[in-house]
Amino acid sequence: MTHNNEAIDSDRILLTIAIPNYNGGENLRRALESCNHVDLEVVDYEILVVDNCSTDNSIAIAKDFAPIYQNLVLKENNANLGRIGNWNECLRFARGKYIIFLFANDEIAESPHLKRKISLMDSQALGLLLSPFILARDSSRTLEKKEAGSIIYKEPSKFMASCLADAALPYAPIQANIYNLEVIKDRKIFFDEAFELTSDQIFSFYVSYYSKRIAFHPIPHIIWNATSTRFHSQVSMDMVVAEDLRTLEYLERHLKIRVSKHRQSAALIWRILRENVFGNSGKGKAIRGIIRDSKRPELILLWLPSILFHKSTRKMLKSFAELRKAEGRWD
Repeated sequence: MTHNNEAIDSDRILLTIAIPNYNGGENLRRALESCNHVDLEVVDYEILVVDNCSTDNSIAIAKDFAPIYQNLVLKENNANLGRIGNWNECLRFARGKYIIFLFANDEIAESPHLKRKISLMDSQALGLLLSPFILARDSSRTLEKKEAGSIIYKEPSKFMASCLADAALPYAPIQANIYNLEVIKDRKIFFDEAFELTSDQIFSFYVSYYSKRIAFHPIPHIIWNATSTRFHSQVSMDMVVAEDLRTLEYLERHLKIRVSKHRQSAALIWRILRENVFGNSGKGKAIRGIIRDSKRPELILLWLPSILFHKSTRKMLKSFAELRKAEGRWD
């Protein structure tokens, strides 16, 4: 069953804020309340809630917001399609030119600059726009995935190759990205249910692959709440790494990108050591597994110091540049 507000002209919709929901409850209420931070005209965006047969009060909560948001669209699945299957339903029903995913645990940040971001995507014909996100854990809030204080344009093929060489899957969380739905629908890109943990990464790599340009914008538009109900709290680091390795191999094969496996393994170990979303559970097991499965583990150990030096030096230079800019010495 679908509840549409016919007052919204689908030809004018620039942005779909897609909320794939299953038993979101009061978290869903918080996510919907945060949509009042969206800085677009109501006729220019829709809030699409796709409910995956929730057994709680999610439907009632969504309906509570119908009088508040005339651009709210509620779609109820007839059967539970699974977590990733419901993401694909969001793609199917979205009417915007661009799409943002907002899960029930998330919030739209204050001053998200969505109007500016959409304008940038239009003017630069971007297929994908990446942003940092605000990680909310207990009483603390930190800015994650911060790259620079200005917009950075990226050439997709070079960016993807550098990410795979660094064992990096840079598109998570997908809520921090804005996707061009015209690229997605034209190329028939969807989320692969065979990859439970990394389907979002594979999806994003393919969007990048078929995009002429992608870019990074320094202002976050999403708050990612590290709640106990998130899917991430149910998996350990060794499970994540096992699927990451399968994903990296899949992407290299399908995107026809060749990288040094030993350098990639060293970079993955470095990423495991600094990971702060999944905690410490399974870190040691994941690292031992990488070394054990390598035919030449000594080459991983040879690469590791250079990886650490390269990453630390780049981080130090970035911090120094930001300090100089803050002091007004740079434009």
